[in-house]
Amino acid sequence: MVHDPGIRGASRIAAGLMNPITGRRHALAWQLSRFLPLARQSYRALERECSTTFFQDEPILRFFEDEQDRASWQQRMNDPAVQPYSQAPAEDAGDLFPARSPFGAVMITGGGFLRTGLLLDGLYAWIRDRATILEGRCERGIVRIAGKEPRAVSELSPAVSFCEGFGVLDNPVFKSFPLEFSQGDILTIRAPGLPEVCAVCRGVYLVPAGGDTFLAGASYDWSSRDAAPTRAGREWIETRLRKFLKISFEVTDHFSGVRLATRRRRPIVGRHPEHPEYSILNGLGSKGVLYAPECARQLADLLVHGTPVDSELDPRTHQ
Repeated sequence: MVHDPGIRGASRIAAGLMNPITGRRHALAWQLSRFLPLARQSYRALERECSTTFFQDEPILRFFEDEQDRASWQQRMNDPAVQPYSQAPAEDAGDLFPARSPFGAVMITGGGFLRTGLLLDGLYAWIRDRATILEGRCERGIVRIAGKEPRAVSELSPAVSFCEGFGVLDNPVFKSFPLEFSQGDILTIRAPGLPEVCAVCRGVYLVPAGGDTFLAGASYDWSSRDAAPTRAGREWIETRLRKFLKISFEVTDHFSGVRLATRRRRPIVGRHPEHPEYSILNGLGSKGVLYAPECARQLADLLVHGTPVDSELDPRTHQ
């Protein structure tokens, strides 16, 4: 395994929100009934292996943006597939959370949030005790490891899997696939008196981080592939928080990353159609916490047992 400790990817700074129902159209996440149970089971199992806790099984309090948003939700509540993941709109949502909520809110159940930094640190330590981890960087098919001569990826192993996020930009094998990039800013805020009982959404999200701190975000800039934090992204988040919250807050940190998604809004998992010695797991988008465990399972089954991945994930479908 080759790992670049210098890259601060979107996975590490993400708030890790696992939301079964998303967007203005209140749509169920793709294949939710398949992905959600395995995600929950996987994170609990990893917690036991790593002897730590990083998955919070908490509801998500979603405030309605306007009357149209509320009416859309009420219509969606008639769908039997949606009902297990929601409770009726709460007229007294302002009593649960100090927010301006003239249109009420709904409590979304079944999801939660993952402390992604803790997960990655725990996994790194777990893998390090059982396998060789080389710290280096892969650029344009060349692996550069400190203290060693640069070598082509093909020289290191007869089969290589790329799970490199937006590092795929420098990957000559997969960079031509139709991947879409979006830069996003996330703030850490301190807000004493703000309840830490659940994650909250209204245009932006707030995820408890402990000690009166919350992760707030996230902005989307589909025109940028620069992972550096931006003033525009910070101002966008702060403006929405001030319109939303009834109490004051201070920004204590500011992060940014680049997400990857596919044009079909499905992860891409499997072997390259023309170079089967290379495989990929990427394009998880903003639902990576939900999709990652099942995608990893399918990639492992493909490589170990030859089990084909779902056709909607297969790289051939994405070309």
